[in-house]
Amino acid sequence: IFWGLTALHFLDKACIKEWQKILIYWASGSVWNLAIQIAKKMWWEVTAVCSESNKDLVLGLWATEFIDYKNQDIEDIKGEYDIIYDTIWKISFKKSAFLLKKDWIYVSNDARISDYFQLITNSIFWWNKLILWVANESIENLTRLQNWFFSGWIKPQIDTIYKMNEIVKAHKHVESRHKKWDVIIDFSKK
Repeated sequence: IFWGLTALHFLDKACIKEWQKILIYWASGSVWNLAIQIAKKMWWEVTAVCSESNKDLVLGLWATEFIDYKNQDIEDIKGEYDIIYDTIWKISFKKSAFLLKKDWIYVSNDARISDYFQLITNSIFWWNKLILWVANESIENLTRLQNWFFSGWIKPQIDTIYKMNEIVKAHKHVESRHKKWDVIIDFSKK
């Protein structure tokens, strides 16, 4: 739920119209898989950037296009996007700015303090929109997500389910940054 609320918050703040183009960088994790599904629910064209091993996963979540970041450098990507959603600050704004259309929006829920000055300066001079920092969780967004989950529009993606006595193993798995989707802790006594 937390990751869905995060993705929904930032995509809502972007306020882009149907059929606009969004590039989601690092599109194969928890926030990202929900960001793809939510963006498609809002009728956006989604380009997902992740590794080749996750291609089928992101295309299966309705990404319109796939880019393998291991085989294609960000500077070689062709296209113009209305929004870039850099979910874990893997690329700098400076490296990706050329991909943005004139009235761009740059979104990151994992920005580093050292990069804020550059983003804010560019925003002031270009009069464009930056969406950074942390998500505001609300009952309204929780209800929207719940409705989308129960209607089948959004599907949670589960990587591994751990028992409570495996919590250390679960944390190591998450911290490795090699999980594909969500890691679940089962609190049941079974």
